[in-house]
Amino acid sequence: LDIKGNIAVVGSHFLSFDEGVSIIDISDPIQPRWIAQLEISNFYARSPLGFAFFEDHLFVASRLSQLHDYDLSNPEAPVLNALYDTVSDPKSSSDARDVKINGNIAYVIDRNAGLTTYQIQSDATLVPLANLPIDDRCQSLTLLDDLAFICSNNRSYIIQIDNPANPQLLSVIEGISESFFVQSIITAHRDGNLLYTVDYN
Repeated sequence: LDIKGNIAVVGSHFLSFDEGVSIIDISDPIQPRWIAQLEISNFYARSPLGFAFFEDHLFVASRLSQLHDYDLSNPEAPVLNALYDTVSDPKSSSDARDVKINGNIAYVIDRNAGLTTYQIQSDATLVPLANLPIDDRCQSLTLLDDLAFICSNNRSYIIQIDNPANPQLLSVIEGISESFFVQSIITAHRDGNLLYTVDYN
């Protein structure tokens, strides 16, 4: 779930397998109104794992697929504006898992390529800044001030992102979850020197 103004977007990842992303008008919170659906053309990619707003654009990370950019200037008629490969190796396929935006920087994790940072231009196009390969199945991303917290199935990576053009791996937390085969760590919150995590299981 994400909200911008009177628009809410709801992903289907934990609801069903093939419903994509719903656009909901919440100008009347007592009677929210479904107004549109973002259809993902690849059936196996219809399970969005992350999305983030930038002005009138919504960036969607869909498993087994690229990063999708939708123009929501008219929320009732969203338009697919662009697709971005999230891997640099032509032998690999994009498998975007999560996206977060801070200011004019987009942070995207790909299961096969680790963390990639992008400069968001004035027209909302993305220009790659840097890639930090992570030899693991990256699943979720949380921004924590000047840190990025990246979760795989059973370990977590803490990345320094004060310079988005040069992200640095600071540490790895091993064995944070007992599950190796499903997305386990959903999100994290930092409070001073403490890090709180939420486990799917």
